[in-house]
Amino acid sequence: MSKGSGAYSPQVAKGLWTQGIQPTEIAAVVVTTQRATIINLDDNLQPLRPAIIWTDQRRAALRKKLPWFWRLLFGLLRIRDVVDNFEGEAEANWLEQQQPDLLANTATLLIVVGLS
Repeated sequence: MSKGSGAYSPQVAKGLWTQGIQPTEIAAVVVTTQRATIINLDDNLQPLRPAIIWTDQRRAALRKKLPWFWRLLFGLLRIRDVVDNFEGEAEANWLEQQQPDLLANTATLLIVVGLS
């Protein structure tokens, strides 16, 4: 597994194999997640980047201005702060802003939620 720096916590999907561990050496594998884990896959279902796991704290920049009707609705419902938080925490928004080429080459955005 790779170690993130600062607020990032990426995990390499092929970590064991790149460390020289052979499949025959593994007796069991358990995958667990408490929250969403994001994995970008190409057309051959191969990971394009390290997975973004739930502990990752990177945030996307908020849009400069939402359309007036959304601002009005979110203001009336008093949920603008909640919407801003969701927008900032959405991994796909971060990928769109920071790695647009990678996101454009993503055939499948795999979201692993609640496996155990």
